[in-house]
Amino acid sequence: MNKQNNPFEGLTAYISGAITDVNFKVKFDKWEKALKEKGFKRILNPTIFPPEWSYSEYMEHCLLMVRHADIIVALPDRIFSKGAQAEIAYAKCLTKDILYPQSIDEFLNE
Repeated sequence: MNKQNNPFEGLTAYISGAITDVNFKVKFDKWEKALKEKGFKRILNPTIFPPEWSYSEYMEHCLLMVRHADIIVALPDRIFSKGAQAEIAYAKCLTKDILYPQSIDEFLNE
């Protein structure tokens, strides 16, 4: 992608999706890599938090990340996650831009 025409260059993205499946860390890491390839300056990945945290602790910190993101990338499995749905609702309240990619390949080829 031509850097001059890259609408994502310099932006901060937050990845929103389900983190309850067995391979969630791998999935989020793949999306983080794809977002970097698209030119995002900073990626906020909620899988960085300690596994011993409670749901409330996760959500408190995830919503803070949503607040600091320029754009939210809502993964296809968001529909299976109450937390991801809350993040997206909060992002809408803050009038954040939200992307709804269907797959990494589709996203990278847009």
